Amino acid sequence: MARKFLKGVLIFISVTLFANMSLAEQNDLGGLTPEAALEYMQKNAGNLILIDVAPTRWFERETFNGAIHIPENELDGAEKDKRYSELPNDKPILLFCRRGVTVLKAYPHVKDLRPDIPEISYIAGAPLFKDYNEWLIAKDENSGSENNFASTGNLASSADTDEDK
Repeated sequence: MARKFLKGVLIFISVTLFANMSLAEQNDLGGLTPEAALEYMQKNAGNLILIDVAPTRWFERETFNGAIHIPENELDGAEKDKRYSELPNDKPILLFCRRGVTVLKAYPHVKDLRPDIPEISYIAGAPLFKDYNEWLIAKDENSGSENNFASTGNLASSADTDEDK
């Protein structure tokens, strides 16, 4: 009887250890203020995936250089899931919109769909597009490197947008 008990305990421990080793825990940073997000983006430049979930008209007007556009309110569920599933799982993700409203729908969905992404967060408020894009351009000019970022060419402030209308 003691052997059966010990065998059961060993099996339980083995299964528990295996499950913990195979499931990497996602670092959920939650909502970052625009200022904290800017600092986070600068610290992780080149190793961060920026996801713009705003409607196309706002993405075309202004976004972060290098952002991927997955419009939360314009794609059906299957298409969004497909796009999110195509993202690499070896880099942190930062989601954003224009005022921190639309992103509140996308964030929990991506978090649940992609637990394999090592770190996830979103900008809780109006992103600092101009500040980051200008910093990124200056950084690239100072390092003498070329970047492959998509640029919207519009660095105007977005504090007065009406993305949810």
